[in-house]
Amino acid sequence: MELDDILNYTSDVDVIVSILTSFFSCTEKETEVKENKYKINTKPIHEIYKEGIEKYIEEPCTLVCKNSWNKNIFTKASIVDKDEVKIVFDKLSDENLNIFRDLALKDEKHYRFSSNNEPEIRIKLNEFNTQKEISDNLNLLAEPLKLQDITSGYMTKTEFLMKICNCERVDGLKEHTSNWKAEFVFDPSKVEKTFEEYLHEYSYEKLFVPQEERIYKDQFYLDAHRRFLNSNRSY
Repeated sequence: MELDDILNYTSDVDVIVSILTSFFSCTEKETEVKENKYKINTKPIHEIYKEGIEKYIEEPCTLVCKNSWNKNIFTKASIVDKDEVKIVFDKLSDENLNIFRDLALKDEKHYRFSSNNEPEIRIKLNEFNTQKEISDNLNLLAEPLKLQDITSGYMTKTEFLMKICNCERVDGLKEHTSNWKAEFVFDPSKVEKTFEEYLHEYSYEKLFVPQEERIYKDQFYLDAHRRFLNSNRSY
C-alpha cells in the first residue's frame, strides 16, 4: 500500500502520525509532475460530478467521460499528450469486459489493455483536425459499452467501521527501513457503539441498504446502482 493510498484510507490521527513518522525517517522521495495528464482518482468521482466534470477533465475527454459515467462506467484517467488522447476505464462488468475484448481483437489501434490490464481507448492526434472531432470519435469508441452496475462507491459493514468510524489499527509498520509495508485491519476493541448508532452519527442511515449489506459512500453511487436495477426491471 502506497503512502498516498494510506493517507486517503484513514482519518485516524494516531495512525497517520505513526505512518508519517516512519515514512520521513526512511527517505524523502521526489515526485515527477507530468504535463497534460490528469488522473481522475485524485478526487472522488462523485465530487467531480457534482462540481462539474468540465472543471477537472480537459477537452476533448469531457463528453466520453460524462457519457461513460452515466452508464456507471467510471474512468481512472484521461490523458492528453502530444501524440494521442487516451481514456483509461475503471473495472468493467463481465458483460462489458467481453465486449471490450472483442473490440480490442478487431481494432487494436483504438482499443487495448494496458500493462496493468486496464481497458483503454485511444486516438492518435493526427487522425482528426478539431477538438470536436476527437471528442465525438472518443465517444463513438465507448458507445458499444452498456449500462452496468457500479463497481465501486460502497462499503461493507466492516469497511464502514474501519474507514468512517476509525475502528482500525495498522499492522506491519516498521521504522528506519525503506521496505516497510502497512496493512489496515479491523480492531473490535475500538467499537464503542452499535452499528445503527454509528450510521446515525455519521449520517449514513439513508445510504445503508440492509438487504445488500452495503453502505454507499454518497447518494451519487446509490442513485447509480438504482439506475442499473431499474434498467433491468424495464425489460
